[in-house]
Amino acid sequence: MKNDINFLRFLAVHSSVLPFNGSMADAQMREWPANVVLDHVRDFVAESRRDHRSEISLYVHIPFCQDPCSFCHCARIKLLSQQQLERYLNLLVQEADTWAEPFQGMPFQSLSFGGGTPSILSESQIYNIFSQIHKRFRFLPKAQINFEATPATLTASKVRVLKQAGVTRLTLGIQSMDPIVLQGTGRVQTWAQIDSCVRAIRKNKIPILNIDLMAGLPGQTAVSFLRDLKRILKWQPDILHINPFGSVESVQAYSKHRDISYREMALTRISMIKEARNILLKEGYFTDNGNSYSRVKFAESAQEVSITQKSGSILGLGSSARSRLSGRAIWQAMYGAGAIEKINYRGVVSDGQSRMAEYLIYNLLRADGVSKEVFFSLFGIQLEDVFKCELSILMASKIIVWKRGRFIYNGDWSGLSLFEYFVHTKRFYGERLLMCLRKTFEGAYHPDKDYSYHSEGLPAKIMDDSFTALLSQM
Repeated sequence: MKNDINFLRFLAVHSSVLPFNGSMADAQMREWPANVVLDHVRDFVAESRRDHRSEISLYVHIPFCQDPCSFCHCARIKLLSQQQLERYLNLLVQEADTWAEPFQGMPFQSLSFGGGTPSILSESQIYNIFSQIHKRFRFLPKAQINFEATPATLTASKVRVLKQAGVTRLTLGIQSMDPIVLQGTGRVQTWAQIDSCVRAIRKNKIPILNIDLMAGLPGQTAVSFLRDLKRILKWQPDILHINPFGSVESVQAYSKHRDISYREMALTRISMIKEARNILLKEGYFTDNGNSYSRVKFAESAQEVSITQKSGSILGLGSSARSRLSGRAIWQAMYGAGAIEKINYRGVVSDGQSRMAEYLIYNLLRADGVSKEVFFSLFGIQLEDVFKCELSILMASKIIVWKRGRFIYNGDWSGLSLFEYFVHTKRFYGERLLMCLRKTFEGAYHPDKDYSYHSEGLPAKIMDDSFTALLSQM
């Protein structure tokens, strides 16, 4: 099966919204017995203790939502009953038991609860799951503890329990308050609920309040988006994320709005983000990348910083939570659906280069770019020895420049970001990965069909030039 430009155009929106590692892992994961995962963990812990490297975080996934939002591409399911939730939590504790012994005494840098909707848990469930986690794992004294919530499910009594549990960063996912957007995406929340949540968070003195908004949602207008932003700024969140709507076919909200071209959606989105940036900078916020804006230091997710900037590892607990031992292995625990009874694993051995590619992509998105020295200190190999061809293509296209001893992103074209470029062009994909993806999408991809229309998010010449350059490396 030959890889060609038409197949790369197809991949532009059919594969994962993540630009590299997500698609790599999903394409190559196979069923793994629990003992295979355990062997990787033991080897990683032994190596970390020998080399005095233990940059690892703990993530807990709560996949349940009252009504899953149609714009979300995270692993989530509708909560049908409290019995279903209790069975899940029991299995989550069982999984934690599996990893408590091999990680015994190893300090975790951070703890983060994501979803789904972690705040769908009751007060007693929140207290219990935190207790069970702390009984089994050790955390650094100043470890950041982050918890995600929605305005409709977070209450003042839950905030009090979270404070008692040691939560230091609370993420409130608002996304949008546009009535048309809320109705179209199945999200239910009010300004009164948000105000109540913020008051409770401030009253209980949780150090960091992070608020998430989305830009470019179907039905959203620049007027309603900026109105939401200005009203939210009155609460003075410590950090605010402006996340671009991921317009890929795997997202239900995208397929509902075929009447709006991808390019139109993308250009509207970027205009919102640019105007939001201007407003936030005037309000005294600062940013190191295009999505997050802080008004205090150290407000970013410690887990995200560890993974993207330090090539740190992560242990994920919960169904579909992804664990990653840097340079060694990636796996997921799969709890199944309906009657939850046992834990199955899917995994892939990491070849190291995928981790380096992910690091390069995420840090090119940052204002300070990529340092050759830092890259070498993390991976023990020179950047050009791994990605000489890819970097030369990006330099020749003036997508990146060499400035102040670093590779720096050189702005956007037609208002489209570097992230968009990586998502669509699959830069850094090698032949082995493309062949895996070819097999994965064997039933969906039709060679005789012209997929050029999928490339309208970026200028066609930029897309096809990138595809040609990628194929020439094989």
